[in-house]
Amino acid sequence: MLRPENAGAVFELRTAPPPERLARYIDWFWSARWDLRVPQPWPAHVISYPSVHVTAEAGAARYGQAMPAELVHGVVTRRFDIDLSGTGYSYGIRFAPGAFTALTGKPAHVLTDRVVRLRNPALSALHDCGDDEARLASLITAADALRVTKDDGHLDQVAALVADIRSSPVTAVAQIAVRHALSERSVQRLLRTYVGVGAQWMIRRCRLHDALAEMHENPVLQLAELATRLGWYDQAHFTRDFTAATGTSPHAYLTRDVRPA
Repeated sequence: MLRPENAGAVFELRTAPPPERLARYIDWFWSARWDLRVPQPWPAHVISYPSVHVTAEAGAARYGQAMPAELVHGVVTRRFDIDLSGTGYSYGIRFAPGAFTALTGKPAHVLTDRVVRLRNPALSALHDCGDDEARLASLITAADALRVTKDDGHLDQVAALVADIRSSPVTAVAQIAVRHALSERSVQRLLRTYVGVGAQWMIRRCRLHDALAEMHENPVLQLAELATRLGWYDQAHFTRDFTAATGTSPHAYLTRDVRPA
């Protein structure tokens, strides 16, 4: 989330780990609740990690959907913007990259940049639960019910690709292909089918997350050095990509009156 230091006063965010049988497929369960007694909506901006989310939500209409609703959120390739207003909640499942497709057989790229309704009785029942323990149980049941296919064996391969892109300073698809003894075409196909985005987009998004983390940690860092170290040709290319993703330049992001946490 951009400007995460402002969120705590607006909504309550919680996470919970999945049971062991689902740990391979789910990063965590999460919930967000808000009660905004102000005339203007509160805008939230997120540079999303490439995961599919399944949610049960209530409150004012959003994503072009009437509420309450049970939804599937594909990977968001742009900045994710939402205006929160009134009273509402979202309870969700964040799937590990590739896991939603491995469980359901639905190619991830058909969901990219889309929010669609989902028929899932356990998710529907969540709205009537009296406490968070019961809501978590509904999310677990909903996740179990989504599994309609046997694992086709590609999830471990996809997980290895994603983990490598996240944790290593790779900047090109060719580097990943060589490290995993795959062709560049195979890397692209696996990530598009299972994650929903291309390999170069995945690399750039992970390096952008790295940049944001360092900027939050050290607001006086040198942007030119950061850009080249993380794989951009120069500061100008980094500024272009950062501005396109966040809506503001790196310099403006660092020098706003409200400092990053």
